[in-house]
Amino acid sequence: MTFEQWIGTHDGNWRTWLEPRVLHDESPIAMTVAPNGDRRWRIDYSGAIADDPVEGWMVVSDDGTSIEWNDSWHTAGSTEQLTSVDGAPASYEYGPTEERWTWSIEIAFTPTQMVIRHYNRPPGGEAALAVEMTV
Repeated sequence: MTFEQWIGTHDGNWRTWLEPRVLHDESPIAMTVAPNGDRRWRIDYSGAIADDPVEGWMVVSDDGTSIEWNDSWHTAGSTEQLTSVDGAPASYEYGPTEERWTWSIEIAFTPTQMVIRHYNRPPGGEAALAVEMTV
């Protein structure tokens, strides 16, 4: 499976965790996938987290190693650049210099679904699922 099979608009579900393994919210999501230049894909989405409207987008390289991400809830509307190093999921670091957190995004395809998972890792801790978008 690749992004090509997902071109168009899809309805799905997204789940959000604010603490590891403690589901905060589960809501509908609308997602549109479109080509965005040479071997890149744009994913636009809208939904809500606990009745708080959320809109966002990603521009993803065909292999998922480079992602530009902008989200009204998670990034306060700023665009983050995520890159993959040594085969790890595309990620970026944020927070104070002495306490860097890591946010990563993985995109997986099954025969019937596209699943986008976001993980948040605190300094010195383990990554925990923060967002799961399924269409």
